[in-house]
Amino acid sequence: MKKQYAFPAALLALACLVSCGGRSPQPRYYLLGEEQPVVAPLPGDRPTVVLPQVSLPSYLDRDSLVLRSGGAVQIVVAEHHLWAEPLNKAVTRVLEETMRPLLHEKGLNLLWPDAADAALRVDVALLRLDGAPGSSAEVSARWRIFGREGALLAQGAFTRNTDAGGSYESMVRALSRLLADFSGELAQASSGAYERLAAQSRNGVGKKKKSSSGADS
Repeated sequence: MKKQYAFPAALLALACLVSCGGRSPQPRYYLLGEEQPVVAPLPGDRPTVVLPQVSLPSYLDRDSLVLRSGGAVQIVVAEHHLWAEPLNKAVTRVLEETMRPLLHEKGLNLLWPDAADAALRVDVALLRLDGAPGSSAEVSARWRIFGREGALLAQGAFTRNTDAGGSYESMVRALSRLLADFSGELAQASSGAYERLAAQSRNGVGKKKKSSSGADS
């Protein structure tokens, strides 16, 4: 209970650090994600998964980091702590970089942002990507997977938090790790959806052949 009551005061203190002072502090820039090796697409004609650009709630759609913790309704915009690239592009990039090698293990190519003949499309709506140094970091999102004809194959939600550490840099690293966890769940859901889709296609072909054979007999 003490932590819940202390948090608004901590936010106010952070806001003062962000906005107060006789001289404007130099901006600091942060990049989501850990360094990943470049992974080339699988060769040959492989089924493709596309990941369109992630959508953001309006309160996150800004250059500055947003501070919030737990269920707090108050946010602080860290005006001098900025994302190094637009946040929707950054989150999409991290998901894409992390999902691609996982999907390769299942024989699936991941393309971004689009491919007309893709077997699957993974839509992601980010709900939370925030936290506070000295408290926690949280990522929350909804996702849906569609087939080539637009049929909804799977959907779900992801919510996870972790210790944010004591600095903005550690908080961003914590958010990156949570996004990597989310990528793993998305890759697993995508490969599972494709396996079910392929099985349905095989069963459909088999039934059609059997029916045709019966008609001939």
